[in-house]
Amino acid sequence: MRALQVIAGVSVLSSAALFGGCSSAKAPGFRVLEAELTSESDQGYVVTFTLEGMNDNGFPLPLREVRYRLVLEGQTVFTGQRSAEATLPAGSTGLVYLPVSVPFGEGVGLPALMVYELRGEVTYVLPGAIAELLFDNEIRKPRVGFEERGELVGG
Repeated sequence: MRALQVIAGVSVLSSAALFGGCSSAKAPGFRVLEAELTSESDQGYVVTFTLEGMNDNGFPLPLREVRYRLVLEGQTVFTGQRSAEATLPAGSTGLVYLPVSVPFGEGVGLPALMVYELRGEVTYVLPGAIAELLFDNEIRKPRVGFEERGELVGG
């Protein structure tokens, strides 16, 4: 039984080497372009972060999912995931919008200045039928992380 497992492993590696063509693919990079207060109510507020994704490859990269969290003044105030709803064009950039809803604490309004940290990861699909098959079967889901620190100015 042990020899069979090793042979199967070699076979999978050989298939990846034959059909992988994307081993030279570069992971995209992400940075926060903007954080905008998009709504406010008595219960809290929504900040929408605009991420810029950079694709240095000669082919487009469809983005699938973003998992992210927002930390304000050292405390996690939001954790979520959403569809990325974007494809990064070949050799270019694209935008991803991440809304974050933050409830007010009891008797607390929107602070004038907040130190934030936005962390997350973006899952993307490499080109080719084999890469899509591996992605769809949750065997290989390439992802790249991002992290940004800054200040939000409230009202």
